[in-house]
Amino acid sequence: AVRDALPVVDHELNYFAPGCYTTQSRLKRANRAGERALVNAEAMTAMARALPDTPPAFRKISLEEDWHDLLFTHFHDILTGSCVQDSREHAMGLYSQVLASAQSQFSVAARKLADAIDTSSIQVRPLDKDSQAEGAGGGYGLDGYASAMPRPERGNGLVRIFTLFNPTSSAHSAPVEITVWDWPGDLRRLKVSDAAGAPLTFQKLDNRLQTYWDHKYFRFLVQADLPPYGYTTVVLDEAELEDAYPFYYQGEHRTSAHDFCPYVLENEYIRAEFDQGTGELVSLREAGSDREMIAPGKRGGLVLVDTECATSNAWSIGNYLKSHPIDTALRSAGVHKGSLRSSAHFEYKVRSSTIRMELSLDKSAKWFGVSLEVDWHEIGGDTIPVLTYQLPLADAASFLYDIPAGSVSRAPLNHDVPGLQYGAGVTKEGDLAVVIISENKYGYRGSRDGVLISTLINSATSPDPYPERGIHAIRFAVGILPPLPKVLEETATAVNNPFSYLSNSSHAGTLPLTGNLLGFSSAASVISSLAPTEGGLRLRLYNTSADEDTCRLAFNRPPKAARFADPLGRPLPGEVTLHRNHLSFVLPPYALADLIIE
Repeated sequence: AVRDALPVVDHELNYFAPGCYTTQSRLKRANRAGERALVNAEAMTAMARALPDTPPAFRKISLEEDWHDLLFTHFHDILTGSCVQDSREHAMGLYSQVLASAQSQFSVAARKLADAIDTSSIQVRPLDKDSQAEGAGGGYGLDGYASAMPRPERGNGLVRIFTLFNPTSSAHSAPVEITVWDWPGDLRRLKVSDAAGAPLTFQKLDNRLQTYWDHKYFRFLVQADLPPYGYTTVVLDEAELEDAYPFYYQGEHRTSAHDFCPYVLENEYIRAEFDQGTGELVSLREAGSDREMIAPGKRGGLVLVDTECATSNAWSIGNYLKSHPIDTALRSAGVHKGSLRSSAHFEYKVRSSTIRMELSLDKSAKWFGVSLEVDWHEIGGDTIPVLTYQLPLADAASFLYDIPAGSVSRAPLNHDVPGLQYGAGVTKEGDLAVVIISENKYGYRGSRDGVLISTLINSATSPDPYPERGIHAIRFAVGILPPLPKVLEETATAVNNPFSYLSNSSHAGTLPLTGNLLGFSSAASVISSLAPTEGGLRLRLYNTSADEDTCRLAFNRPPKAARFADPLGRPLPGEVTLHRNHLSFVLPPYALADLIIE
């Protein structure tokens, strides 16, 4: 009766407890890892269940209880970090169980897919004896949530087969790091090819064999182009000797020449320039452009902020009192340029703490990566120390952040605001955005003086007096992208969900060497999850724009039926058009939808 008299709320009303976007960063990191592991496990299971010979036992596996455990930690005094130490320890135990279950399920589904691929056309030359490769690498690379599954070696001899997976809804190209165990060949004669035998661009990360639990290994990067929810096959072999005799460089370059000049990371899309002595970002531009994204005379990088103790606790980041740019490096290692990845390294001493930073830029990436290992010993006292990464922007009229099922534009504010995966400063022209994409941080600040800030560590002393002491692994990306919510969301998802791989063997199967479960196209909509149902798939997606959006799905075999549903699976009105292997539908503006496909 009063519906027409009620005011319409079309904006955010307030920001509550902005300190909770960052406090107790171990909880934030474990939560993000758990969410990512569960979503990817469901997607990989859906891909594997699409196989015609999937056994009934595999179809009955459910991750629902793991979702219950993860969502329990979303209680307002756990994920927020406004809890005592015992609560955090309890939650970390739940996260460990969730990760173990989800990663095991991901591994089982990926192995089922890999076993179904017909790799019999790839000729291998296994060793008859003296091989200890099979099973090597169990547990390697699982520390720090770095991988979704163990990758033990399945082959031996000179020819090794790897199956690569893309668990996301967008096609993209990226380097994949692969570890090879107990390879008997000559590292000077590596050859990497695709499923059809065409050579692939690769880069050795190790020029000599490394040791892990009495096994020898080396790592290499290979450029992979993968369709959405797809896979492909990569083959490693030893090349034949050519006219040029292979030779090894010395393990270390023994020269005394120093070229004191800025470190530059540059590819076909982006150019980032760093001060050689400090590691600070002094210039950020699109490749081939003279349009500078960093404010004149300013520098981007790590900044330690002393905040006001009286206004600081787990729920609030205190007033900024004094900022200390972290600009004195104990050690800097020059840019290592590779065919797929270039990198530079810095090490800092910050009061009682140590920070190691790796900067890297991959081929075809529109962002550079920042990887930090922070041994943090700062505690609150007269002031509260807060570690941040700051980018003073030359041109930022507004700031864009992703929120559940969409994005929101916010005016400059001198306090932290929430973002799920990214915060971006949008230019006055509205054509470009400088974005920080975080693997496990939720607190951002687009300040009134045009500085884009990611809050990394907040050492608040209440209710836990020592919430952050210890070693932190922090990863994020900095890039230049169009300020389109769909582009930003899919890019952030790709950055935070890199391609996975498994070691495979030569065997018969029913699947081709390259393929995918489904393809997706739309102007503005994003798939947020793909999960199996008893009779097919459930897609959850949303429209990021204020306009209707036509979405199209293409499957590897014809679907029987499709319908819209609410989050509990109950039917909702809406038209879905099926035509052979394709279906299409229209999403209303800003709509959130579930699609059930048989």
